[in-house]
Amino acid sequence: MKRQTERYAQWTDRCRQCIAAGLLAILVQHVSADAATVSEQLHPVQTLVEHSSAAKKVEASGIPGAIGKRDEARSLYERARSAFDAGDAEQAERLLRQATQTMYQAVRMTGMDQSLVDKGYRD
Repeated sequence: MKRQTERYAQWTDRCRQCIAAGLLAILVQHVSADAATVSEQLHPVQTLVEHSSAAKKVEASGIPGAIGKRDEARSLYERARSAFDAGDAEQAERLLRQATQTMYQAVRMTGMDQSLVDKGYRD
């Protein structure tokens, strides 16, 4: 009976190890997928903030509030890049979302058509 109990204990230990390894593998895949998604978002947001036609028109508008919002969007993008480089995909994703929203605000302040921001992702 003692021998059966020892075998059962060994078997349950192996099961726990396998389950833990499986959960860890799933977690790593989930984190990697998030990092990959954020990695794909970095370039379009940088383009929107730095090089898009919307960014150029905000800069050319001469409206201090709009230019300030673009500068804020730049800062948010840089913070997102730093967070991503530090391995914090969740923070990077949140900051990228904020940078995009801030750029939309800059465009609205100039009175330009909202489609310019959407086009900014494609520029």
